[in-house]
Amino acid sequence: MPVKIDLHVHTKYSMDAVIEPKKLVRVALKRGLDAVAVTDHNTLKGAFETKGCGEGKLIVVVGEEIDTDRGEVIGLFLEEKVEKGSLPEVTDKIREQGGIVVLPHPFDSFRKSSMHPTDSESSYFDLVEGLNARCIRTKHNLMAQRYAVRNGKKMTAGSDAHISIEIGKAYTQTETENIREDLLKGKTMFFGGRTTPLVHTLTFLIKIFK
Repeated sequence: MPVKIDLHVHTKYSMDAVIEPKKLVRVALKRGLDAVAVTDHNTLKGAFETKGCGEGKLIVVVGEEIDTDRGEVIGLFLEEKVEKGSLPEVTDKIREQGGIVVLPHPFDSFRKSSMHPTDSESSYFDLVEGLNARCIRTKHNLMAQRYAVRNGKKMTAGSDAHISIEIGKAYTQTETENIREDLLKGKTMFFGGRTTPLVHTLTFLIKIFK
């Protein structure tokens, strides 16, 4: 049975987001999603809380968006928090606990946190985010897709939601409920578009307020 999953969502536990875990579950279900990956910045609190709220209703993948010396990476299917560090250190720690390493929004020149990876660094990533709904310029998603194809990497999509109106704006569809296996084997399709650039202004204001 196919599963629609937004693979990049933040909750109030990220310094620049305000989504309550309960509301995340409610909105995701309303928008026809079967699953979400909660990927807060450098914490698993939101992921575990959302998983508790969604039990029996929504599949929740525990994830984390982690700072490295090269930019951000996402770890999916985590059991323990991964601390900030060098790119090799962080990716090793993700894989040591059976996690998957995703390269989020690469080449996005409007974000200081985005990585601009070389082809020689591609071995650090299991998947590349080929569609991030928060990328202001279409070309940045296209650059990510070309990088993935050039280096033989499977792709994902996610909304990168920080406020509830963004949830499900971009999502990945797997062929079965075995999300992890389907992602790694590329048994997926991704869908969606870009959100309004105004969400970046809101995120900036949220960060100041918090």
